[in-house]
Amino acid sequence: MRDFIFQKAKELDRPLELPSLLQGMHWAARAVFKGLGFQWEIHRNGDQKVGYWKIHFRNKSKGKPYPKRFILLPGFGDTPLSWQAQVLLLQPVLRQEFDELILVDLPGFGGFLSHERSFVNFDLMMVAMGDVLDYLKPHTVLGHSLGGWLASNYASLCGQAKRPLANRLNYSGPESIILVNPSGIYNDQRIKLELENVFRAAVQGGFLNLKPNLFLREPFWFQYIEKHFERLFQREDIAQLIDSAKGEHDLTLAAHHIRSDVWVVWGENDTLIPSSCLETWITSLNPEFRDRHHAVLLRAVGHCPQLEAPWVTSAVVGQILKNRIPSRLGGKWWNVLQ
Repeated sequence: MRDFIFQKAKELDRPLELPSLLQGMHWAARAVFKGLGFQWEIHRNGDQKVGYWKIHFRNKSKGKPYPKRFILLPGFGDTPLSWQAQVLLLQPVLRQEFDELILVDLPGFGGFLSHERSFVNFDLMMVAMGDVLDYLKPHTVLGHSLGGWLASNYASLCGQAKRPLANRLNYSGPESIILVNPSGIYNDQRIKLELENVFRAAVQGGFLNLKPNLFLREPFWFQYIEKHFERLFQREDIAQLIDSAKGEHDLTLAAHHIRSDVWVVWGENDTLIPSSCLETWITSLNPEFRDRHHAVLLRAVGHCPQLEAPWVTSAVVGQILKNRIPSRLGGKWWNVLQ
């Protein structure tokens, strides 16, 4: 009976192995997503799966060859659930600006595919995510941390015409990418090594080696789901993925080929990937498109702005989606670096 239940749960993408509270959050979130009109879909690449929640607002925009899509890519071990507040707060803007909204859920992390094995290495993750993005042909991609790295890598490949399927479909890449505390470019290689060491320490010694770097002010409720992350970093597949990080995954040179509008948004007090990397990101982009590159620094925020300052993060992203400079809102929470 136990095996039967777990097999059925796996077929329904229900993560029974999660701590009960997080499992309950998943069930509640599933009800919320479906209530809002989202549909759950899975993109298969061999034995590997990438899931996503999709909501269709309207038929494709006039004059567009395919629907105008906004795609959200969460960070390492994360889930679209951490962005649920932004999804709700940004609904009016998203409905006005886009035909479809898609929230990506990577296997083995904290989302609805948590019971699946993660990718065995970052190269396979890049390939699989590239195939998904080729299929979806996004107009705008928002990526946080690891998600920012995936979005930037894909935009760079599109800029170099190295996505054959996208080329055949006459798709030249996302028109805009929003990178929130992204990995991949560092103003000092010691920062990259320290980042890798923090994750390896979490595998070897436990999640507490990583946790202090996630927030400036930890949300009060995080303590209730912390056990999930402890278990996450004890898994063999996650350890294998972390160990696969290589020097060629650095995006410093690749960023020059990005042709998209780029917004780099960073928490000023990020201790996992310091905000000093923000300026290096901007200067690594092609200066030919300098007027399409913007950097926004969120004050008194750490590595996870969507959890530490959800209202501020939503306001900034909302202004970006309306093609406005966030600093015009005023206030103490952000400024735009020129």
